[in-house]
Amino acid sequence: MLEVIESDQVAIVITKDLSRFGRNSALTGMYINFVFAQHGVRYIAINDNYDTIDPNSVDNDFAGIKNWFNEFYARDTSRKIRAVVKAKGERGEHLTANPPYGYVKDPENPKQWIVDEEAAQVVRRIFALCMEGRGPTQIGSLLEKERVPTPTMHQGKPSDYPCKWDTSTVVHILERREYTGCTVNFKTYTNSIWDKKQRKTPEDERIVSTTPSPPSSRRKCSRRSGRYGSSAIAGPAPARAASFPAWFSARTAARKCTTEPASSLTSAGTFSFVPLTGTARTNAPRIIFGLWSWRIWSCATCRWSFPM
Repeated sequence: MLEVIESDQVAIVITKDLSRFGRNSALTGMYINFVFAQHGVRYIAINDNYDTIDPNSVDNDFAGIKNWFNEFYARDTSRKIRAVVKAKGERGEHLTANPPYGYVKDPENPKQWIVDEEAAQVVRRIFALCMEGRGPTQIGSLLEKERVPTPTMHQGKPSDYPCKWDTSTVVHILERREYTGCTVNFKTYTNSIWDKKQRKTPEDERIVSTTPSPPSSRRKCSRRSGRYGSSAIAGPAPARAASFPAWFSARTAARKCTTEPASSLTSAGTFSFVPLTGTARTNAPRIIFGLWSWRIWSCATCRWSFPM
């Protein structure tokens, strides 16, 4: 509509009221008072008795106040919706409308997910191949040769390449914490109701719950990563990078996981971590070196301060 107005092809713009034209008071006032005036466009808001043809009308003087109230109503509604969504996410409820590949909504309780066995077998196969030392490209090529339908085809959506597994699809599956039985909420956020651009939330600010969903892949902890260091398929470095978990930054990962597994998952032999498929470098040597340096310095300081 603005493109047609700026090309001087419109004489009158009519809306039910001012809120139907816009709820951003600054932009609404700019368009009505400046853009429409520059192009000779008459604007009418029927229920608000607003008409730019009569600039001396008393109703026109209150247009700015009405635009502010319209914006306040939108902001207040957005604030309430965000509060409800935040409460649901903190309770561990799923906020996404579509479950990830390998899960489906429970027919008896749509708020819960159940494992889709047909897709879960593919997910388990992908993790097993990753633990064997295969990279995302190799896994995608193998699934394509075996004519395994992609997640898009599994959901019933049309695709020109029904069995073409892209590398990013495999990486996305390997990095999702939902496959350990976790529920991860607030992965993205928006700045305001006027800025709808989705931005990624830092990992430490996301809310993770370990109880609601059953795991669709059964994986062992990262101590197995050393066994695949001599893989003939991916080589030493890719094998370690493929099987090393993404959330560990020191060698203590072989002894514990950063996310505490739920009691119901511990008995099944599952742990809350996700393998990293890209090249990963650990800061363990630097951490250990820094620790020993601090101990030596501490001992030296103690001897100088308290001579024996």
